This record gives sequence, structure tokens and C-alpha cells, in this order.
Amino acid sequence: MPQRVDVLGVGFDRLDLAGAAACILDRLDRGERTFVITANPEFVMLARRDPEVALVAREADVVVADGTGVVVGSRLLGDGLRRVAGRLLVDRLVPQLASRGLSVFLLGAATGVAERAADALRGREPSLRIAGCYAGLPDDAETAARVRAAAPDVVLVAYGMPKQERWIARNLSSLPTVKLAIGVGGVFDQLAGVQRVPPAFLHRLGLEWLWRLLLDPSRWRRQRLLPVFAALVFLSVLFGYGLFYTSRMNFSVAKKSMLDEGVMSPTQMGLAGSALLFIYSAGKFTNGFLADRCNIARFMSTGLLLSGLANVLLGFNPAFTLFLVLWGLNGWFQSVGSAPSVVALSHWFGKAERGTRYGIWSASHSLGEGLTFVGTALLVKLTSHGPALY
Repeated sequence: MPQRVDVLGVGFDRLDLAGAAACILDRLDRGERTFVITANPEFVMLARRDPEVALVAREADVVVADGTGVVVGSRLLGDGLRRVAGRLLVDRLVPQLASRGLSVFLLGAATGVAERAADALRGREPSLRIAGCYAGLPDDAETAARVRAAAPDVVLVAYGMPKQERWIARNLSSLPTVKLAIGVGGVFDQLAGVQRVPPAFLHRLGLEWLWRLLLDPSRWRRQRLLPVFAALVFLSVLFGYGLFYTSRMNFSVAKKSMLDEGVMSPTQMGLAGSALLFIYSAGKFTNGFLADRCNIARFMSTGLLLSGLANVLLGFNPAFTLFLVLWGLNGWFQSVGSAPSVVALSHWFGKAERGTRYGIWSASHSLGEGLTFVGTALLVKLTSHGPALY
């Protein structure tokens, strides 16, 4: 499996719905035990606060993005994911499990709900083998004993996040027959008719969370984490993209002090500015070709790393000629940020949403630039021995 996409500390596999189902079935066919997490922004925020939940996420075999917030956040952070809704993943897997003759145990939800969900699944796939149903409690030892006694091949756990993930992580090793365990949240409620399934158009728009909130206003307590998640993603974009400006715009802020204190002559200042801009332009042209043929997240982060190293070397360099070379290289590395941003907007977003995403990216760009000017100016002000900066 390729390296996971990091969204605020939780790694997600680069899988869409079809890819996730294929990956899980392939592991089943190879006899590999598989623990699947369908994680949403709420889970990400829980993992940030709870090291145990974070560890469970790292050790899970498959982690997919079940939430519009995670998908949008991953795209803004530079490595877009596709949404894999838990209920749709179950729908995709059930016929394949039935055709393979695998038995399924439904664990969790309110009393009687799992049984009704099992009836609904059997109605869709009469050949599906149901090993058992049990509500139980996530911290009850009898729960694991019941599953173990039923000897299922697959267990679907509906205790809600993060209880269901904790239960699987704690008990999977003691369930010798279980080859696949998935935390499914409210899927049983939807199958049993306790909770209405949102209309297809709301799913396409990524507004299932709003549907659930309207049907169950008490969910606002859980969804309080969503604005925090959105803010953290935006700040990550803001400061991440702003770092590119820290390595370039600082020269513009500091040049008056550098001239006043004789660090550079006006001629040298002009040469330095020209070196940056000419090579920056050439880099944009060349890196545009590279951005179409590489991993964008790695490409941008590598450029930022090399730019940072160039700036560190600039600080220890007394010779102007070497300064000019390093500053020119810095311009080249800086240009790595432009083309991938355009590629991301065109590849990851449809025409109906590119304007909105560009607005977010552009705001991050401008705020990052503004914070760089303010921060650099304050630093120069504190360290300068010459006249005050204006």
C-alpha cells in the first residue's frame, strides 16, 4: 500500500470506494487479517487529543476518508483523497462476502437494531451467512466471548467512534476466525430504518453531516469539533504556504536596513533581486512540466526544504558571489510552489468548485505573505542597529 496521506496527524489510504473494496477483498483472498477504519473529521480530532486513538489509527490496516471535511482538508493540504462512505462500503462488500461464503457478525447499536439490520442484509443477499447479532457493550468481556463463540469470518462493529475502533484493536487478536473487522458507526441504524438514509444528491454535495444534524439536533455536541477541524486545516495551509514567502519576501522587508548598515551596496541589491526573479521565472516554467509528472505533496515539500537549506547557508556566507548563487537557487526552489498549486486546483476539483477552492488558496497565499512581512519586519526591528524601519 502506498504511503498514507497525512491529515492533521492521521494517515489515510489513497483509495476511492471501488479501490477500498478491492483492497479489502484482495487481503481477504490472501488470508490477511484486516482492520478497517472509516474515519471522519471527528475521528481526526479525537486522535489529536488521545494518543491511544492515534495509535489505533496508525496500526489499522486500511483507513479511508468517510467525511467531506477530511476530503476537502486533504486537498487543501496538497494531497487529495476520495470519500469512502461506510454505508456504501458495506453495500459494496456484502455481495462479495456472500459469494465467498463468509459469515458476518453484527455487533453494536441499540438492542434489536443489529437483528433488523441483518434481516435487511439478508433481504438484499439471501445467501449471506449471518453468524450472529448482539448489541452488547464496548467494555463488556461477554461481548468478545459471544463473537468468539459464533466464530464469524467478518465482524461489523457499530459502537460509534472511537469506541468501535478501540474494541476492534483490543479484541481482534483474540478472535481467531475473524479475517475482517470494520467500524461502521451508524450503518446498522440506516439498514434497520431507525435512521433515514440521506438523499443521493446530498451525498454528492458532501452534506450528509447537515442531514444528520437536522434529523438529530443533539449531534451538535459532536459536531462542535468540525469548525475546529476546518480552522486547523486552514491554518496548516496558511502557515505551510506562508513558509514559501518567509524564504523570499524577507529580503524585501530587510533591504532598507541592509543598505543603511552597509551589508550591501545598491548595485549588489539590484543584482540579488534580479537573480531571484529571473531564476524564479525560469523555475516556474521548468517546474510546471515536473509538477505534471510527480507526487505534488512531495514535490512542494522538497522545494520548501531545499529553499530553507539555501537560506541557512546564506546566513553563514560572507562572500557576495556565493550569496548571489545561493539566492538564485533559492528562487528556483521557491518556484516549486506555484505550478503544483495550479495542478491541484485543476486535477482535484471540478469546474463547479474551482473558484471556491482558489479563493481559499488565494486567501492563504495573501495571509501567509502578510504575516511574513509583519514577522520579518519585527525581527529586523529587534536586531537592527540602524534607523527604525518604516
